[in-house]
Amino acid sequence: MVLSAFSAFLAAAFMALVACGAMIAAGITDLPDQARKLHSTPTPRGGGVGIVIASGMGAALGIQLWPVSPVETLIASKAAWALLTGAGIFLIGLADDLKPLSGRLKFPLMLMAAFAFALLGARVEILFEGESGGLHPGLAIGVAGSVLWLFTLTNAVNFMDGANGMAAGTNAISLAFLGMIGLLGGTPEAGLIALALAGALAGFLWWNFPLGRLFAGDCGALFIGFLAAALALILIEAGILSVWLAPVFFFPTLADVLLTLAFRARRGRNLLHAHRDHHYQLLIRSGQPHWRASAIYWGMTFNCCLMATGANLFGPKAGVALLALCALGSILISRPMRRAAVETGLDVP
Repeated sequence: MVLSAFSAFLAAAFMALVACGAMIAAGITDLPDQARKLHSTPTPRGGGVGIVIASGMGAALGIQLWPVSPVETLIASKAAWALLTGAGIFLIGLADDLKPLSGRLKFPLMLMAAFAFALLGARVEILFEGESGGLHPGLAIGVAGSVLWLFTLTNAVNFMDGANGMAAGTNAISLAFLGMIGLLGGTPEAGLIALALAGALAGFLWWNFPLGRLFAGDCGALFIGFLAAALALILIEAGILSVWLAPVFFFPTLADVLLTLAFRARRGRNLLHAHRDHHYQLLIRSGQPHWRASAIYWGMTFNCCLMATGANLFGPKAGVALLALCALGSILISRPMRRAAVETGLDVP
């Protein structure tokens, strides 16, 4: 198990280092704008291509080294559906990178991919376990809730991919934790894919952090978010991860996005327009360097993952309590930040 885990991670990291370097040489650039992006000069993008290639190769090596029927197990597993639908999401993002797609086209396509995975792959089937059999939401509610989870985390990661190392670093941490939970809990395919993607993100960070020499692009951010959400659903359905704790592994990302959307809704601002209202963007616009803002989110993500891993040992009640505690903490942090942004003139529609 240890050999497979390290091989998946390290092989993906090395391949991402090489493939992302090749994407820089390809010369595809991301142009700055004043609506959402924080960089000021044209920057190579397409790192997502390298991330996808590297994570696929790393996962393949790790699964091949797994001692029990590696290839046959993968083909028959939920992880195969995660990779297949994740590839579809990657293609949507790649098309958007090459020629921006309208939300009316992109979002329905993403929902279709999410629905396909929730129906044919993995979904939430139980909310609470108990002596009476637990609380089962039913197929329709389970699929709908799982689609919402997939769609939300996929877009949340994309929204947070605006500072050097932010999305890649936070998700590398989350996926590393989920990968080890998968391996120790008896779902090696999902665990090895999670570790391979974490390794690919580590290799990508060599080019992206702290100087931002390469961006992942929508193809990378959407793929990362969707695959992470899908792998979490696999662990939930397998009974080794509480449904209430899955959001905690990604809580700094989700809290930033959802609280920002709530703030913009209260101010009557268009939720679909590009903006720079996220908490991490306020940090950078206030004078903090990209690396420090990203490091803050890395630290918060690591702490959330550590707490979630511990709480996962004590059942759903601990998960509900921790999720509620994180929600309360994020609100208490958000309010003074928003107040300071208004007072200093950073809150500009």
